[in-house]
Amino acid sequence: MEAANEAVLVEYFRRSTDGMFAANGAYSHVRVLLITWSESDLSGTEKEVGALYTLLKTKFHYEIESFKIPSDETAANRLHLEIIERGKQAVTGTLLIVYYAGHCDKDDRGNALWAATSKKDSPTLSWHVIQQALFLVRGDVLLLLDCCNASLIATGSKEIGKFEMIAACGKNNVTVKPSNESFTRILMHELKPHAEKGIRADKLAFKIMENPRFSETPVFHDFVPKNCLHILLQCLPEALAAPGFGQKPSSYIVFLASLSDDVPGQQIADWLIAGAPQQVIGVDIEALLLRARRMQGLEDDDVFAPGSFLGKLSQVARSEIVQSLRGLHTTMDQAYQHAVGPQADQPSETAQQSIQDIQKSLTAVHESIETPILQDLGDLDQDAAKSDPFVQNTEASYFIDLRRAVLRESAQGDIEISHAGVKFKRGQASRHVGTIGTKRVVLETFSYTVNPDGGAPYPATMKQVKHISGLLAAVKQQQNFRILPFRGFFHNRVRHEFDLYKKHEMVPLGHRVYLIHALCVAMEYFHRVGWVHKGIRSANIAFDSITGDEGSSSQPTQGTTARIGCFDLAQPYLFGFEYARADDQGTNREEDYTPQNNMYRHPDRWGHPRVDYTKAHDVYALGIVMLEVALWRDIESICKTSGQRPGNMKTSYVYERAKKKCQGEVGHRVGDVLAQAIVTCLDFAELTKDLSEFESQRYFQHRVKSRAGQMVGKV
Repeated sequence: MEAANEAVLVEYFRRSTDGMFAANGAYSHVRVLLITWSESDLSGTEKEVGALYTLLKTKFHYEIESFKIPSDETAANRLHLEIIERGKQAVTGTLLIVYYAGHCDKDDRGNALWAATSKKDSPTLSWHVIQQALFLVRGDVLLLLDCCNASLIATGSKEIGKFEMIAACGKNNVTVKPSNESFTRILMHELKPHAEKGIRADKLAFKIMENPRFSETPVFHDFVPKNCLHILLQCLPEALAAPGFGQKPSSYIVFLASLSDDVPGQQIADWLIAGAPQQVIGVDIEALLLRARRMQGLEDDDVFAPGSFLGKLSQVARSEIVQSLRGLHTTMDQAYQHAVGPQADQPSETAQQSIQDIQKSLTAVHESIETPILQDLGDLDQDAAKSDPFVQNTEASYFIDLRRAVLRESAQGDIEISHAGVKFKRGQASRHVGTIGTKRVVLETFSYTVNPDGGAPYPATMKQVKHISGLLAAVKQQQNFRILPFRGFFHNRVRHEFDLYKKHEMVPLGHRVYLIHALCVAMEYFHRVGWVHKGIRSANIAFDSITGDEGSSSQPTQGTTARIGCFDLAQPYLFGFEYARADDQGTNREEDYTPQNNMYRHPDRWGHPRVDYTKAHDVYALGIVMLEVALWRDIESICKTSGQRPGNMKTSYVYERAKKKCQGEVGHRVGDVLAQAIVTCLDFAELTKDLSEFESQRYFQHRVKSRAGQMVGKV
């Protein structure tokens, strides 16, 4: 390549990177959510909110939606889901504005409590809890609060984009009721003249404060101060005002599918290989780069055309795909800047971080495509998906086949091996190491009821064993599912116990985060294909012993381990597949009063189950395990501390105890992000009861798995 052409290409990438930050100019799309109460004692609120609606719609061309909070027990849940839904649509390059007009007071803990009226028996909701959903939005967020105690906010962490707030007044202060001197009226007065040229949110707050008609002191808060840019409120061109997706920056490059013909891709690969950890080999990096570049090269303006396959997906699903693709573009552009920059000949930790970032971005693209295909489409559309070039660049075809095997019980693996060929030392636990020939294996055993007519297992038992065997053998992505390669089964019976927490008293927080994230990823993969585990508990999690460099992976994402003693907590393995099944299969609701098992069960599933088993019960059990890992104590020990013995506990005791721990000790020990993720798991059944399978899956991906992933390698 000539130097002149190379300079042009470098500048092309620079412009592409700069264009990704919408705060430098108009957004591709702006959505506004106007929130009020269905019943309110604030006269004039409706008129003010209507005027604000008209201004933002006609002068700024924003997409406006109104939401009235119901004055009943569903208030918090309905608003939470509304915020989540709007957040899903706010992809990178767009802005979400959330406006509230109503009452706000402090609860017993000093947190923001929204209320419909000023009466003591008024319907209320905890805004500080719901507000956390805004930190997960990929686009920028602006919060406008016209209420008393308006600046009574809950802080959080937002990895991507801006999050700013303009509040009518500070905490412990009362704002002006609807009138010509109210916050909303002054907001509109100062905003209207700047529709064409635009005004930054921080300057808008300053102008409101300077307005002589406004008696209070508004509060401006930047939740992401690390970004020096501020949100810009500006009229959108009418072509961008229609509902839809953010425009793809014109500077995006259509990449070739082969690194040999892809100069930028090869430059990135060469730079990454030079700075990669010793255990990461060059061929793995090139394979990773090739997959990423192919995915970039497949994107074009017609990818979501009405006649295309991806055009059949829901708007929410398409928004997720657009968002993840833009994330991949940004990551690759940043990697290129490093590869051709002045420090390119001095490989450092930047290259190692880029490898992990590219893998994460590519995984996010695959996840955004595979999830709706698996959970929102029927068989015919899924079959059509297999021939779509965009889908073929993911693992969707494999997951479609695996999901069908799970749901239809079509994976019947007759992989019974001879007991005589297995050598192992009998012990006290249900898992122990043995050998089959020269292969080292881990054995797990389960008991079964003997058929009195023949002394053999019942036919249904053997069918279940063969079905689980077939599924375990069919899983080719053991690293994501966190299971070992399956070799076969034979008949045997031993007892079971696992004691990791008692063997290692002091474990770094960063190591525990690796473990939590690995378990979240595993559950997400199982549930994506419709497979419920039914036995998630610490006794069914194991680790292979490692010494020296043994067991280290050559995969780019595995450069870091979380070793404690002879275990790598970043590499757990799941066992306990005795009752695993498809999510939509019926259950016989077998009674089990074993305290050690019940403590991982949802209150509705204790003893004699009152409801059928669902994915939400798997997620609840994961929440209990996450709590154990966070405190590094088993759940029985956690519950004993208050004087309760497991056998005497009421069905809701563990749930209540876990929630209480998350509100205090857990946040102190591991941070509020993980504490909130655990609470989400514990309340998952209630939070997702009105959502579709796809929506529930995305809820888990965003509110649990992504939150855990944000902390990996950072603590």
